[in-house]
Amino acid sequence: MQVFHGFDSGKKNKFNIRGFFDLYCTQGPNITQGFNDINDGTCDVVETGWSKLDPLFTEHKDIALYQSDKPTILYAPTFSPKLTSTYKLYPYIKALLKTQNWQWIVKLHPKATSEEIEMYKSLACENLTFITTGDVIPILQATDIILSDTSSIITEFALQEKVAVAFNNRKPKDWMINFSNEADLESTLISAFQKDEHTLEKVKQYCDSVHPYRDGKSSVRVLGAINNLICSGTSHLKRKPLNLLRKFKIRKSLNYYWWS
Repeated sequence: MQVFHGFDSGKKNKFNIRGFFDLYCTQGPNITQGFNDINDGTCDVVETGWSKLDPLFTEHKDIALYQSDKPTILYAPTFSPKLTSTYKLYPYIKALLKTQNWQWIVKLHPKATSEEIEMYKSLACENLTFITTGDVIPILQATDIILSDTSSIITEFALQEKVAVAFNNRKPKDWMINFSNEADLESTLISAFQKDEHTLEKVKQYCDSVHPYRDGKSSVRVLGAINNLICSGTSHLKRKPLNLLRKFKIRKSLNYYWWS
């Protein structure tokens, strides 16, 4: 069975059937259609929603730790040196701490450099909290808008039908507020806090296309899809290609050469 690491963030936009899996569990209509279009009959494609996001649709017990009476921004940039906004936005975020009564929560990527970590740790104050937790669900729930760049966390945040702001997104879409001049950070955030109805409608349309499931039961659907395949068997599927070279590369990387 194949489940997915995350949503399309704009870094890659590929659909591949590798010939290894009998079942692909997809998050929403857009990726379901993408895999159905290339399905060679060697696998089943079932739309289940993404199990990782089940907790997003149930209020987290720790949400109060991050809630504030002030307008709250989650800053969550990517780690890619070519795409990250950490260096360009740093001086502007630092300045806004003095001029705007906003609450910032900064969550850097686990692969962020030590220099980036020290930069943003140094900004910690009453209006900015630097966090390292791996559990982002309560933070997503507690914050009003997200500021990022080219990262799939933008989609995870937007699935709550909240406004997402992106700096120099690699593939900007009409549902996000994208800006390319770092000097426009303040005005862009002010605009985002207005929660324009047109923008929110675009967000909703996008969410319905990538992950329409808000019931927190995607894991149940995944298990159901697995059980259905077990019960039906795989006789209806075409024979998979040998893929000997790829199989050898995988086994070599795992140092596992027993062929069953």
